[in-house]
Amino acid sequence: MQIVSATQFVDGLMAAMYKNGQKALNLDDPAIDRQFAKAYDDLLDNAEKLGLVPDFVISADSTYGDSTCLRDAILDIRDTRSVALSNPRFVRMDMKFKGLNTPDSVLDDNAVPRDVLVQLAEKHLASIEG
Repeated sequence: MQIVSATQFVDGLMAAMYKNGQKALNLDDPAIDRQFAKAYDDLLDNAEKLGLVPDFVISADSTYGDSTCLRDAILDIRDTRSVALSNPRFVRMDMKFKGLNTPDSVLDDNAVPRDVLVQLAEKHLASIEG
């Protein structure tokens, strides 16, 4: 069994989204947190079969609609490589994959299999608009 972090999972989903033509997210949209939570639920349903152990929980807060775990993972990814929060309120997030940090390298190096990330992104995140 391999441990998967929230940062790995979210970074992999964003790489899959980027390859699918989604280059930005509006973090003000509460649907984002709900959709990432649904992708997490699907991962959790298949984790044992995939030999993975997620060490995180993404769930949308019942009052505010956001997920602290998701937002922390996005900030971690911002600090390391793949996203830019380039506006004063951190509402619009641009995905930045360049140099050695390509969507393919993120997907290939992820503990979650590439095809699973692509499938989850297409199923749960394709309808999110930037």
